[in-house]
Amino acid sequence: MGSTKTTTKEMDPIQKEFLQETLLPFAREIAGTPYESYTGERVAGLTPLQQQALSGYGALSLPSELATASGIVEGVATMTPEEMAQRQAGYAQQYTDLVLDPTRARLRREQDIQRSTEAGQMTKALGGAGFGASRRGVAEGEREAARDIGMAQLEADIGAAGLGYGTNRLMQELGITTGAAGQLAGLGMTGLGAEVDILGRQMGAGEAERALDQARLDVPYQDYLAELQYPLTQFGVLTGAGQAFPAGIGATTEKSPLTGTILETGGKVAAAYFGIPPVGAPTI
Repeated sequence: MGSTKTTTKEMDPIQKEFLQETLLPFAREIAGTPYESYTGERVAGLTPLQQQALSGYGALSLPSELATASGIVEGVATMTPEEMAQRQAGYAQQYTDLVLDPTRARLRREQDIQRSTEAGQMTKALGGAGFGASRRGVAEGEREAARDIGMAQLEADIGAAGLGYGTNRLMQELGITTGAAGQLAGLGMTGLGAEVDILGRQMGAGEAERALDQARLDVPYQDYLAELQYPLTQFGVLTGAGQAFPAGIGATTEKSPLTGTILETGGKVAAAYFGIPPVGAPTI
């Protein structure tokens, strides 16, 4: 069997005074401190240059050249077959006016000269009366019929050429029109891209200035955070100092073995009977 030995350790007075008068009041003060929000500015606003650029972005719109080009292309795409035929006929008429009429007049003048020459030759060959006159009339009629056929063929050829000219002219004009519209739209988009690039560069330049303003605002905010953290830092120092004291609060219980108790008792009896000092006793 064993016995139970109880040892009570009292707190060091200095430690007790430190806890009661320093550490605990400080902790209560920290716990009772109300929260105070930061009232200063936290985010730097846009600089005047950035505000100007932002206003420029808001004022952007499609270039007028693009709208004009779109209208031109739409006009070509929505042209009806009747409108195309009318324009084609107009170009063909221009060709015939420039080519057919002068050619017809020149051909008729040549025919008149040829008739006069042929009449003189026929008079010499056949005479002016009787059977010769009859043959002359037949010959002249055949020649006039051949001239009429030649004139009609010429007019038909020129008309066909005029039709081809009108078609080519119409296609060429439409191609030039749509091509010019494409170039106009390209110029408008190029101008828009240049304007956007300028606004972007203004925003970038303004951002450098805004970053400096933001840095100025961050300094007092960091001081505010450090001020909030300072009591906790001091409390950490105090709790660290409190740990330097030896532990003393509470009671500890120790058990002594039976053999130890017997030996201890026997030693005391032997010492009393034989005059032998117990183990651990000072010798004289």
